[in-house]
Amino acid sequence: MWGINKFLRAVIFPKEKNQEEMMNENDFSGRYAIGKVRQIAEELSCDGAEIKLLMDWLQHSSDKRVRMNAAWVLNNMDRKTRTRLLLPYRDELTDLAMCDLPFRRKMILSLLLDFPVDNNPRIDLLDYCLGHLCDEKESPSSRAFMIYLAAKMCKPYPELYAELLNMLDMLPAVLPPSIACAKRKVKGNMP
Repeated sequence: MWGINKFLRAVIFPKEKNQEEMMNENDFSGRYAIGKVRQIAEELSCDGAEIKLLMDWLQHSSDKRVRMNAAWVLNNMDRKTRTRLLLPYRDELTDLAMCDLPFRRKMILSLLLDFPVDNNPRIDLLDYCLGHLCDEKESPSSRAFMIYLAAKMCKPYPELYAELLNMLDMLPAVLPPSIACAKRKVKGNMP
């Protein structure tokens, strides 16, 4: 029969993960199916230690597959939990979005898009988005996320929003579907 202390330790206050149960970088170096990524995302603890570990791998791992898998897991977390746990890393994610990445930039931009707009937006990120949304070297999905992110950052400032709309008008008439959809949505939600 279980005593109350044993029940509390096992069910209410489970022990922390031991060293074998913690994620390690070698496990993240393989190819993952979406089911496995979602399973890892659901099993992440909400104490922030595993998020810090994933952020460290995302920023500093020498293995590009580990960096991509870390970004993929973060993108597949529950949106509210992800936003709450990643908010302290907003500046690191912003810096990461503007540097050369070994995977698609859209993964980082989608994380940034979930954050609320604060009173001190990162102007360098806005400049980057405005400067690269017409750049055909970027993937169409990354360019679409740049349009959404720039619109979100410009919305409180009518002059900047007008500049964004002018840039969108300069895009060619024939666009990939993701960019055309982003352009149409941003123009439809004008302030």
